[in-house]
Amino acid sequence: MALRSLNIPGLALQWNSGAVGVLLRSKDGEVGKDVQRRAYAVQKRAKRQAPYRYGTLRRGIRVESVRESPIGPYSTVTSNAKHTWYVIAGRPEVSPDPSRAQKVYLEGEYPPALKFQPRRGSRNIFRYGPVAAVKPNNFLEDSIDAALD
Repeated sequence: MALRSLNIPGLALQWNSGAVGVLLRSKDGEVGKDVQRRAYAVQKRAKRQAPYRYGTLRRGIRVESVRESPIGPYSTVTSNAKHTWYVIAGRPEVSPDPSRAQKVYLEGEYPPALKFQPRRGSRNIFRYGPVAAVKPNNFLEDSIDAALD
């Protein structure tokens, strides 16, 4: 470990460049700990801002462990829920394709429904009308401000 020094009139500094490197670039150093703290703050805000229906999206928001790189430690906040992209990007209103469906009449006072069988899966899906549009909600990007606090 090399000692470095800086001499300014009235001030003499000496430091261990190896120890300073560990402090600044290591995932276990002070900067790495701060990166981890900020990543958890982003995760917390993303979970608060994510839309909630069944909780899958919020439970899927994860902080990957702090890793080292040549420029310093970093961490990534991700979502592993399958429908994350549809929430972030949104989607237009979708009407069922009647050519892929069978018109069925259910018991009771229901209007005729379209019965679909997905390409993969064995359960039937019944649809009475179009699926509503979803506005884009980029909750992950909007949460990055939490890292600045």
